[in-house]
Amino acid sequence: MGLFRPSVKTLLGRRDIRGLVARLDQKDAGEAAIALKVFGAPAVPALIELLGTEREAVASVVLAEIGAPALHALVGVIRSDAEPKVIAAGVAISQMREKGTVLPDDVVAALVAIKTGGADVELGSRIAAASALGPLDVRESF
Repeated sequence: MGLFRPSVKTLLGRRDIRGLVARLDQKDAGEAAIALKVFGAPAVPALIELLGTEREAVASVVLAEIGAPALHALVGVIRSDAEPKVIAAGVAISQMREKGTVLPDDVVAALVAIKTGGADVELGSRIAAASALGPLDVRESF
């Protein structure tokens, strides 16, 4: 006797973000990822919960697809030094940039402040900020 699992379409209709996040390691993970991208910013907190877990790679990919609406939340994770999520948050921002997301001035400024924070900022946060910043282009410099 198997357990009933609602389809991705049903979860999307119910606006069940947590249910969709739980499907990210199932055979219909691609459909769940697309549905989460449709939700955008409301899906970000549930995806951030996966950072630092065995499912962080898939969460990072979906966060990168969501793009700009996830940036401030990810900077907050980097700033918080909530290990082990910090480095994964930096990687997620780096992946966003690879997909063409341009970092707004306030995000660049926050990441630069973290990166250059010296002894007041944990090493993991500085590394994550450096990863997120990578090489900046003219549109992202302030």
